[in-house]
Amino acid sequence: MPHVGIDLVFIPQFREKCREASFLSRMFSDNELGIAAGNIEKLAGMYAMKEAYVKASRRAPDWHAIEIEYTGEGAPLIRADTPLEISVSHDGDYAMAVVVAADIIGE
Repeated sequence: MPHVGIDLVFIPQFREKCREASFLSRMFSDNELGIAAGNIEKLAGMYAMKEAYVKASRRAPDWHAIEIEYTGEGAPLIRADTPLEISVSHDGDYAMAVVVAADIIGE
């Protein structure tokens, strides 16, 4: 049975978290930080995708094993071991992501 995860990030609060040096290195790989290139809104969307993935997969988070990438067309991808659908949206001070895990491994 598919599982759904959703996460909403308030970007001003997220910006404050990003000022903690350990937060960025704990949450994001060097590749992800390179993709975002310091864009807080993009990082907030990536964070929302990771959180939504954790909720959909119902697993303990291993932040570096959940790798966010983008296709050539700009669509987000999560590199992880569960097949899924993902959508991310930004509006003003918010970033939101929804993940549908189609087939949870081990169930």
